[in-house]
Amino acid sequence: MPAYEIVRYPDAVRDLMDIPADQQVAMGIALGYRDPAYQINGFRTKRTTESTILTIKD
Repeated sequence: MPAYEIVRYPDAVRDLMDIPADQQVAMGIALGYRDPAYQINGFRTKRTTESTILTIKD
C-alpha cells in the first residue's frame, strides 16, 4: 500500500535514512499482512524477498 505520510517530509526522511541529496524520496510502502476480516479487494501480487526492496541502516 503506498504511504503518502512518509514523503510529506522528504528532508527529514532523507536525513534519518542517510539518503543522498541527489536521490528523491518518491513514496513509502507499508509492509505487513492483511487482516482476513477486512478485505478491500481481492488483488494479490507475488511476494519478493525483503533484501530486494529493503535496506536497514544502523
